[in-house]
Amino acid sequence: MKKLIALMIVMVASLMLCGVVMAVPITSTVTAGDKDWGATRSAYDDTTNMDWYVFKAGSEVSGAATNSKGLISWTYNLPYQITTAISGSMTARVWDIDPSDIMTVYFDFGNGNIVNAGLLTGSDGGNITTWETAVANGTTASLGGWSTTTFALDSVALAALSGTTGFNLLLAVENTATSWAAVIDYADFTLTYEPGAPNPVPEPTTMMLLGFGLIGLAGAFRRFRN
Repeated sequence: MKKLIALMIVMVASLMLCGVVMAVPITSTVTAGDKDWGATRSAYDDTTNMDWYVFKAGSEVSGAATNSKGLISWTYNLPYQITTAISGSMTARVWDIDPSDIMTVYFDFGNGNIVNAGLLTGSDGGNITTWETAVANGTTASLGGWSTTTFALDSVALAALSGTTGFNLLLAVENTATSWAAVIDYADFTLTYEPGAPNPVPEPTTMMLLGFGLIGLAGAFRRFRN
């Protein structure tokens, strides 16, 4: 009986230790988009995220290889709930963001809670005709004007992330003179944070520890009965 009690104490202590370990800050990276690097295609495909061409809301611009959404909305869910967001950044690969273009990234947490996360910058790549022609010819990989932007999250964005499980990324065109926009290929989101509960799949190490503990408990109980 004493051995059984001792084993149970060890199990509880192990699980408590696991909880302490989970409180140590971790870094997670989540990607939205397809990272196809201007792969071969002949048309815009909304279901597989084959380069989202984002225009200013209300412009109603469209084409064979474009969309008229006005903004892009991608969902980011981290493996654990964010107890406290410590630091983070976002990296996005885009085409044709001119120096005068205003492309703002927002984090949307729902219920009207939208936070400014940063700006995308780039270089001139042409216009809608340039893009449509390249797509019609089978690839956009050779186009000039592709660029990659990385921006760090400020204290406001980090505070808004704390206590959440993720967000929707909104890329909004806010140019005042034109409805011109840009193509976005992918966006990596990296965050260092203190993790809470698993979201949504339990952390493998925790489940293995619990499983081994239950097996050991069953064995000890069987020996105790014998």
